[in-house]
Amino acid sequence: MLAAADRPRMPTTEDQERAEQQANRATVAAGRWTDIARQWQLLKVGEEIDAVLGEPDTSVNTLGDMGRQLTTPGLYGLRPMMRHAGEQSGLVAIDGPLDQCGWATKMQMVQYLTLTVGDMFARFDVDPRRRRLTCRLVMPHDVWTRTDPADPSCIVELWELRVFTVDKESQFCWEVFDISNPAAPSHRVHLTDSRSVGRGEVVGGLGRDVTAAVLGAKQAETPYPWLSTETMEGPEGPVRVPVIPYAHWQDMDAGQQWNHLHRRDAYVGALNAALFWTYTNRGALNATGTYVMTANLVPHGVNVHKDGGPTLSTKTITPGATDHYSTDGEKTPYVWVIPEGVNLPNLLEFADRYELKQATRWGLNPSDLTRTAANPSSAAALMVSDEGKQRFSRQVEPVFRRSDLEAFRIAAIVHRAGGLGDLPETGYTTQYPAIAPTPQQAQALRDDLTWQLEQGTLSHVDVYMRLNPGSTEEDAVRALRKVRAQEAELNRELEPDDPDPTPTPPTPGVPA
Repeated sequence: MLAAADRPRMPTTEDQERAEQQANRATVAAGRWTDIARQWQLLKVGEEIDAVLGEPDTSVNTLGDMGRQLTTPGLYGLRPMMRHAGEQSGLVAIDGPLDQCGWATKMQMVQYLTLTVGDMFARFDVDPRRRRLTCRLVMPHDVWTRTDPADPSCIVELWELRVFTVDKESQFCWEVFDISNPAAPSHRVHLTDSRSVGRGEVVGGLGRDVTAAVLGAKQAETPYPWLSTETMEGPEGPVRVPVIPYAHWQDMDAGQQWNHLHRRDAYVGALNAALFWTYTNRGALNATGTYVMTANLVPHGVNVHKDGGPTLSTKTITPGATDHYSTDGEKTPYVWVIPEGVNLPNLLEFADRYELKQATRWGLNPSDLTRTAANPSSAAALMVSDEGKQRFSRQVEPVFRRSDLEAFRIAAIVHRAGGLGDLPETGYTTQYPAIAPTPQQAQALRDDLTWQLEQGTLSHVDVYMRLNPGSTEEDAVRALRKVRAQEAELNRELEPDDPDPTPTPPTPGVPA
């Protein structure tokens, strides 16, 4: 097992700082952040007060709490409705390749980590033993990228930090994918290396090429396999467009490669909230009793011995304790009762309000938050309302949809490259399950759509697309035609199949 202290550094100082922050945020999101909270506490209060406060209260995790609530159910609480050309077939079929690799279930964690950390990756590959697609989640602090200068969202080189067995030892390696030259893409594995860049700074780099030792000599000589059916013009003619077999998700489109600075204030707020609740807990402990000091009173069973003179000492005060002292030359007994030095209700209110304020770091309004307990000071009772979750999901849905569709394209390319069969790379749609609207919301939407239909500002196709987010005009036309065809078939079935062929005899006339 390699220690975290042995972890290689990123190729640049800027990326090292980015990776450290992403790693810290991921640790907080995972709930294993006692060490981080203790370092923050020490930084804020100093060694003396830190020793008094002790271990911080990490049960209050505003970063993780908000991330979990906004992704429950989120976009992937239920399996999204994924289609290709209007049908659930091939890659996106139920129990198809994506379902077999657990894509939809893994996406619940992907959305949570994307919101709390800012970025998230997944590596698509093929399991040669079970002959099926695989999807492995990759943390962003294990990744270094280089992008197209003209398009920061287009990754042309990606390094993933992994541990492989080299020379019979577990060693950190960089798995490198380089498609910056589409005519000569490459996939290599290198040992990590480091170099000094001055001022005591050390950055990482590529060491010895160990591709053959890790991937096998045959695979090391195999041409780059992950090629799209799309072609582009190369130096010597058309070439197939290479892709890197990683999908990348972000919680917002900031027009840049990394999104780790987004919600950094929410991360800092989580550290402060833990610190303030640690204060509160310590204040509650201090409020459990008074502290009593006496002078020239000898407690029962204690022998008094004269010493050489007065001494000064410092000690930690424990609630409910009594300490005895003596004063030189003074025989009059004294008793001092020191009351608790904290206004606990005010401290509780401050910590609670600070925690409540962290929701605004996520773009939520106070009206989006509800209390589920009778005690208004209960931080655990702070919940995001369904309406707040709905608004948030609508905000991030376009960003995740774009990444999901790119993930489908990459998965199809990897599926073909692994010899599992050809699947379409494009033409997919995905519709995310929505939180059921309240009766008032549903009625308001029906009234609005009905009014717009009557005014001629919406067509039935528009209505279908409004009621089924993520669908295209083609999907709407296809669905409406199917409905009308079924209605026409039902109407024909309700009509008489064959009228009675026997004519009704005429009524005989009245004889003259």
